[in-house]
Amino acid sequence: MREGAALLGFAGFVFCLLSFWGIGDALCLSSGCDVYKGYQVFGVSLYLVGAVVFLGLGGGALWFFEKRWFGVLTALALSGNIFFLSIQIFLWPCTSCLTAAAFFGAVAFLVFLKKSKVWHVFWLFWFLLFFSASLGALRDSIRPWALQERDDSGIRIFFSPSCPSCRELVERWMQDPLFSEKMAFYPIAKDGEDRKRILFLKKELDQGMGEAEAFSRFWAGLSHGKAGYGEEMGLALKLWRNTLVMAKAGESRVPFVIFRNGTSIPGFSAPDAEVLPSQGCSIISGGQGICVDELAPGDPFRRGW
Repeated sequence: MREGAALLGFAGFVFCLLSFWGIGDALCLSSGCDVYKGYQVFGVSLYLVGAVVFLGLGGGALWFFEKRWFGVLTALALSGNIFFLSIQIFLWPCTSCLTAAAFFGAVAFLVFLKKSKVWHVFWLFWFLLFFSASLGALRDSIRPWALQERDDSGIRIFFSPSCPSCRELVERWMQDPLFSEKMAFYPIAKDGEDRKRILFLKKELDQGMGEAEAFSRFWAGLSHGKAGYGEEMGLALKLWRNTLVMAKAGESRVPFVIFRNGTSIPGFSAPDAEVLPSQGCSIISGGQGICVDELAPGDPFRRGW
């Protein structure tokens, strides 16, 4: 265990240095990485602080593994990591930071393994926070699925086949070149019937059918046919990603529109009743084609990402 703790400590030291030099950016899969990269402790980069702590843990494990004070030192290091994990749970998760946290937890596990149960409970508390932050990072790393990806899309529209307000919004904006050239569509399905319609809308778009014609057939219920079990399951997973993104935004009604930061639409500075419908459909309700959710003016159509 002594050698294992030392090895993990030195591995954490190397990882922090690589992250400080930007070499470990490949592990940055969530939004928090960019946020925490500039964090400093008394003017020193958080990565360098972590490197020093790991170097101390690695060296200490080699020569003082059985000493009581080394267990206390390890607990202090883990306490600092607990504080940082708490920040990630409530704010932005960071996959790179969680990798460093995993090294902290692994070293502490070996150090505390043969100590009293108090240390075991302390480590379990750390593990619960680590697990919660990891779930947050996983959720943050999931991106929505579009019917057709566009590199220049500045507007994301989340819609459902059974939502008349979605149809109103899409048809109006599709007729306006200021909107149509910047839109990307992210479908939401309430049930299996919605999934089938979305699946065949996707097929028609992939086969080269124009968006206006494909969506016209889609709203009319003409985009239909038989789909294999594998196709439906694959689509269900993609649609789940879109639902998850809406859940992260705190929204449960469609149409839901997100404007990318920096998107400029001449003559459009605020939601307009002539452009945006005044009603929306719940993505949770089982009722189809019924929109009774009155939305406050301007909510929830203007968002940034």
